[in-house]
Amino acid sequence: MKKVARLKWIEETFGKDYVLPYFVCFTQAEIMKAIAEFESAGKTWGMRADTREGATQAISLPFIHHGTREAVQKVWDEFQDKCVYIVCGNVLRRRYSAVAVKMDPEHVFFEWNDKEPEISQRAMYKNLGNLRRIVVGPNNLVFREDGIAYRSVRPEYTSDLKFDEIYDIMVHFDVKETTFTLREDGKLVVW
Repeated sequence: MKKVARLKWIEETFGKDYVLPYFVCFTQAEIMKAIAEFESAGKTWGMRADTREGATQAISLPFIHHGTREAVQKVWDEFQDKCVYIVCGNVLRRRYSAVAVKMDPEHVFFEWNDKEPEISQRAMYKNLGNLRRIVVGPNNLVFREDGIAYRSVRPEYTSDLKFDEIYDIMVHFDVKETTFTLREDGKLVVW
């Protein structure tokens, strides 16, 4: 799915509060205007990119976690009009980054890294020892595809991590996988 289409899908499925403010840009002037909007509001920003045709997982597209004009110029010089650029607000303080995968109609498997909360979600798997795992759903024993057994935890027991919110949406809207971040202020951001 194209990244811009995914942002719109997140807004429709999870709600607008689950997406950071963003601008879709096609030119260097549009990128600079978006940056100016964030900076004039006193907000930090980052930038993601997608191919004009939509993302292909194997392509290493530019990504700027904490934006600077110099980093944007370097990306623009290399890719120019080959990409669509998404300039978005930053998550300043994170509690964790996470991935949730629906196992069956009533169980969702969560992996999260709260030991390195400030790293990007993209970097979450670099140190596997920092990952934590849980299955949310009715209390029973469930098996992942790899044969590992988990005792599931009821959604209400995960409300401090906000997994109950992600679980509810994934189960009721038939969402297969979700990547997200919990900010320190308690707001969830779905990627």
